[in-house]
Amino acid sequence: MSAIISLAGLIVVLAAASGTSGRFIQSPTFTIEATILDKNNVAIKYDLGDKFFIPEDMGRDFKWIRTNQIGYVDESGKEVCLSLLHARNMDYIGVETMSGSQPLCENTPERWETFTVNESDGSAEEPVVLLRDATSGQCAYLATNGRKRKQKEEYYLGLGECEAANRANIVLIVKDDINLSPSPSPSQSPVKGNVSPSPSPSPSQSPQSPDRPMHQVCNCTEGVLLNNLCYDTLKEAFDDTRDDNTIHVGGVVVNVSEPIEFNSSITLQGHACAHEGNRAKIMATSGFETLSGAMLMATNPDEQNIVFKDLEITSESEGQYVAAFHSLSESDLEGEGANQKVQLLCNNIYIHDMQSQEPGVGIFLSGTNELTIDDQCLFENLLTTTTIGDKWAGGPAIAVNYLPESGTIDIDGEFKNNRAFFPSPSTRHAGGGALYFDWMAGNVYIAAQFSGNQANQGGAIQIQAIIGEFFDNGIYTNNTAADEGNGARFGALGCIKLYSGASFVLNGSYIDNLSEGRGGAVGTNIHEDDSLFAIQGTFLNNRALQDGGVWGRWSSTTLKGTVVIDIDATIVGNTAEGDDNDSSVYKTVTSGVSSDSMSQFEWEQRTTSKVIN
Repeated sequence: MSAIISLAGLIVVLAAASGTSGRFIQSPTFTIEATILDKNNVAIKYDLGDKFFIPEDMGRDFKWIRTNQIGYVDESGKEVCLSLLHARNMDYIGVETMSGSQPLCENTPERWETFTVNESDGSAEEPVVLLRDATSGQCAYLATNGRKRKQKEEYYLGLGECEAANRANIVLIVKDDINLSPSPSPSQSPVKGNVSPSPSPSPSQSPQSPDRPMHQVCNCTEGVLLNNLCYDTLKEAFDDTRDDNTIHVGGVVVNVSEPIEFNSSITLQGHACAHEGNRAKIMATSGFETLSGAMLMATNPDEQNIVFKDLEITSESEGQYVAAFHSLSESDLEGEGANQKVQLLCNNIYIHDMQSQEPGVGIFLSGTNELTIDDQCLFENLLTTTTIGDKWAGGPAIAVNYLPESGTIDIDGEFKNNRAFFPSPSTRHAGGGALYFDWMAGNVYIAAQFSGNQANQGGAIQIQAIIGEFFDNGIYTNNTAADEGNGARFGALGCIKLYSGASFVLNGSYIDNLSEGRGGAVGTNIHEDDSLFAIQGTFLNNRALQDGGVWGRWSSTTLKGTVVIDIDATIVGNTAEGDDNDSSVYKTVTSGVSSDSMSQFEWEQRTTSKVIN
């Protein structure tokens, strides 16, 4: 079933499992339901299971456990509780991880509470409440993974800003007439209870918005909270972290004046408090400058799991050299830094107006098993630049050197007006105006939007080597591969080498991109045996000043593997000015041996896909 998400069509229901009257539920269990409109606008009910919503009456029965925790007791007598869990491409509220383990209540930080709001979607007759996590101050909302590739559309509970949940009319509803109770009694389990008001703000803080519950961090003078304690600096909080801790920031601009090194697996959670927007701001002060370092630096030589949520990260002064987040590099720990693996999940982060002479002004990872950037993230006005020789890697927004065969990269969000620029006496050959990937042996999926990014090669993305699967479903507009003294190529994105068994599939939209050399939209160089390069998306008005309006290839090696230009691809209005549009679709050259090309006219005469090799 393909469900339609509409403002009036999504209602999450917290329903008692049996009839109730008076102050408390007579039965200790209840279900969590969702009413979703299908494509015919028919309302269908689902119950929350261990991870996803499933057909009604097949979901799990929950109850209140301990103090403000929701869960159940398993067959062995262990208490399992609803918790915010992390998966490859989503955060979800559930009682089972994707690997099948259950979060025990004793290790679960979430403390759930419900509170009445004055908003309704207009169709509900029952009291309207929101389910909120008192630890983070955020609210549950109905989410879907249906826009992700190769996934069946499924619905789950996410966790986000309560104000946003209200705006979307995604609310919790108690179906039975139950009076409010401040807290569960030892023998009785209320469906909902009154929420104690947040402490009054200090004179230096803005008053709380009536629509947004404030987190405890909003009352910290310096805007930093760890384990219910306020800290004077973010560095001091990081120094005290242990694995699985959450540092909360918000209420004021959190200033960083020196590099913060940490080796624990943590979550850095922002809160807007009474301010507009839905992010907390972290800023490098003007006196903090490092040509190659970063504000936050992950230093565990083995593995770290890191989550960044609801954050704005920037620098105070224009032209200031400082990056946002770096892992170890090949030069660290006598070369052992290259073996580090950082798993990074970014939800709703905005990194902007920063620069460095190293790749990854926003995010640099020497190696990762999992990198996820969600659709609320924005990377803007980031610059990688240097005149030091022997520099090639750009990727001012994100740079990743190594993805192992078992690893995954999932990039969504938006990348705007980022640039990699290596003027003389450097190489003048900067790669990747927004993203730079070196050795990609795992699976990479791109669903982001790229606009106004610029580099010498790969206006938006440069890939050195694909060994696994690279599936591109992004939207690319007005990106530029600029001739800055060294031949330009790949207006939107390009790959230098496709290894045997590699797959590079272009299924996105590529519009108005420019290469001042070859490959108006995309380019490649070396294709090994048993590799696949497929063009099957939308290509409109891309422009190459030399050749290959859509795709350009030049190599000293023979083109091997398979190239497919799908007959269902949309290819219109692309130009190759260097050869009077003889190669407005593509041109592939094996130096000193052969060349092949196709014009727009030739493409329009075809009735089948173009297959090379």
